Amino acid sequence: ATAQPPCDSPIYCHGDLLHAVQMAHIYADDKTFVGKPTLKPVAQVLEAFALIGGRNATKEKLVGFLDAYFGPEASELKQVDLPELDPAPPFLGNVKDKLLRAYGAEVNGMWKTLVRKQDLSVLCEGCVTSMLELKHPFIVPGGRFTEIYYWDTYFTLEGLLRSGLTDLARSNILDLVALVDKYGFVPNGARNYYLDRSQPPFLTLMVKLFHEFTGDLDLARQVYPMLRKEHAYWQQPKHTVDVAAANEEATVRLNRYNVDTDAPRPESYSVDYILAHNVSADRQRQADVYADMATGAETGWDYSTRWVRDPHAPKDKILQGIRTRQVVP
Repeated sequence: ATAQPPCDSPIYCHGDLLHAVQMAHIYADDKTFVGKPTLKPVAQVLEAFALIGGRNATKEKLVGFLDAYFGPEASELKQVDLPELDPAPPFLGNVKDKLLRAYGAEVNGMWKTLVRKQDLSVLCEGCVTSMLELKHPFIVPGGRFTEIYYWDTYFTLEGLLRSGLTDLARSNILDLVALVDKYGFVPNGARNYYLDRSQPPFLTLMVKLFHEFTGDLDLARQVYPMLRKEHAYWQQPKHTVDVAAANEEATVRLNRYNVDTDAPRPESYSVDYILAHNVSADRQRQADVYADMATGAETGWDYSTRWVRDPHAPKDKILQGIRTRQVVP
């Protein structure tokens, strides 16, 4: 059976427009295009795409089309003031080396450059974005990553809590919990094209970490039902495998990463497409490559030699042996 795309968007998740733009290599990074909101309603965008030739549009026409119908990536986000940021949090006082202490203070100051809040009011009526709606301020990794990411946030919280930014730490957790409430799991990141995969399930560990630093049990009580809901997601057959025990008289149920897809990842479309076509002309074999690449991203270790057949293969060939779904981490 044909796998379902991560979302139903004919712009960000599947379709001729996505294929044409990404395979034209207009942007150095495939993630750029799928991070752009539309400037016109979807119907008008698709109509304009058809008028320039659709899937067969020239690169020149695609450039003009993108300039006219798409806005800058992350233009739906705004920076947030962080007046509560202490430029010299107490933990720095334990750092004896002056150079390291100064370095720590500089890193601590970066929080105010990485905190964001959504402002979807900038979208026109009928316009769309790939962003999943979030209510609270959150931390982005920076660079090409302009959305909150799942397991990255655990390590973000380690820093936020040491910097005394308790409210911001809580809001990051609440945003992820809201995603579980809506979708049943925490996606890889807060984009609709990530809705077919998650990442290492660290949400419960985040709540535990928050309690350890603050002594606050109210948050744990509040989000407990969603933690159970996420746990149930990871116990579905898709993410479990029964393995015979050593005595072969019983089986042990283990969890695994597993993404059901037969298409390139939208944010790395051309990379996956070229890789799969270099592996084989057979569509099923190509679909296996797409699924294993997406599953590799779900592991958070994208990409480790743990997921390939031959870790000693040449650098330009190593991912041709991707087989993530066959590995129980």
